[in-house]
Amino acid sequence: MCGIMPHCIAPGCTSGYKSNPEKVHFFTVPKDENMITLWQNAIRRKDFVIRAGQFLCEKHFLPEDILWKRELTSPDGQVLGVSHYRQPRLRKGVIPSQFPWMEISTSVSLDNSLLQDTPFQETVYKFDALHCTRNNLQEARSDEPSKFSFINLITCATLQIPINWIRRTVTCEAITMESFTNVMCRKIGNSFITVNIKELIVQENLCLKINVMCKPFDVTSFGISSDAISSIEDIEAALIALNLKNICCGASTNNVCTHNSSISYIDHFNILRHKQCIVLLDNENQCTHCKRLCQTLKRKKLRLEKQQNKRIRLTLTPRNNEKLLKLRNKCHAALKAKKRAQVNIAKIKANLEKVQRKMAEINNESVDEMLTNRNVPKNQRIAIKEIISAANSKNKHGKRYSEEWLLLCMLMHMRSPMSYNFLRDNEILPLPCVRSIRSRKIFWNVMELYYLMKSLLEKAFLSTQKI
Repeated sequence: MCGIMPHCIAPGCTSGYKSNPEKVHFFTVPKDENMITLWQNAIRRKDFVIRAGQFLCEKHFLPEDILWKRELTSPDGQVLGVSHYRQPRLRKGVIPSQFPWMEISTSVSLDNSLLQDTPFQETVYKFDALHCTRNNLQEARSDEPSKFSFINLITCATLQIPINWIRRTVTCEAITMESFTNVMCRKIGNSFITVNIKELIVQENLCLKINVMCKPFDVTSFGISSDAISSIEDIEAALIALNLKNICCGASTNNVCTHNSSISYIDHFNILRHKQCIVLLDNENQCTHCKRLCQTLKRKKLRLEKQQNKRIRLTLTPRNNEKLLKLRNKCHAALKAKKRAQVNIAKIKANLEKVQRKMAEINNESVDEMLTNRNVPKNQRIAIKEIISAANSKNKHGKRYSEEWLLLCMLMHMRSPMSYNFLRDNEILPLPCVRSIRSRKIFWNVMELYYLMKSLLEKAFLSTQKI
């Protein structure tokens, strides 16, 4: 609207003015000259000529004349998706009909043709401006209550629909119907399919039809006395009753390959059902026919498995029969040996787990107590501690060794480098690398020279004092 606040051109309407802070949506006058003349006759504003681009607020249109969302439907009439408009739009051919001088709703004519401009199928509602004369309006007024009609159903915006239900107007072969559907989506293989599980259809003659899983159902079973409805309450009651019904889950899909086509069939969702399946249930999830079908399929499956596992009896010569018996005995013996080995392996694993738990609970203090109580020599104690610490460490590289163990390793390497390398390569003892020992050797050699020089200096100092 280019930043300019629009004003409604209808007589007596204050939408868009400063005196009226109410927020409403505005719609522009169409560019078609024929539509402009129809809008001019409908507005009835004296000494005023409307032009394309002028504004009229949403108060002067019926609720069903305004489009808030767009439904993408398949050729079968199923809703595939819904997209909401950023700004509401008017249906094609709509003319304003709500004005202060009109006390009753104006007549609406249904155009049964579908829009071809967009890929979405929408029913077009056109306002017949030729019947908007005052004489027709006076004839339409009467003190008697008006009967319920199909137009009242279409124009009703207060109809309460259960959750997950979709309402749409469908036209087929010049017949307009109001459809209420409950759609379910399921994945079969790598593709997704949508099926109308429950569907309630109201035709122009107010005849009510109910379909469940593409099967027609009797209307009287939902608390409605006859096929023709007389009010909005009848439709709401039928929708609530239909929504509360459960759908039979059928037999298991695992038994589809073994099903008998004479007593069962597969529906749109690849679910196996009995041919006498009731489909709709009050409280249960599976009907008695489908339960019996499951039992028969299980018995049939067990019979097939027994036939497959049945031993084949061969007619052989006595010599070949002896060979076959020997092979069978060997096979039985091998199976028994395998079972015994599996039992022994399980016992060994259990014992190993117990020992590992005990080793994990052992601390350095407990090890020292055990070794001292049993009078183990000092060097052996040092070796046992290093073995336990090496077993607890997860990484072989970057180990930390005690000073006492490093001294023993240095002495062992000085005594016999070949035996040291043999013990280390075969992982008999947790011995450090030769480079770390050599670095320690240099350190101890330097310390030894330091103390030697210190002692020589002290002796020289004492001798000079005596002199």
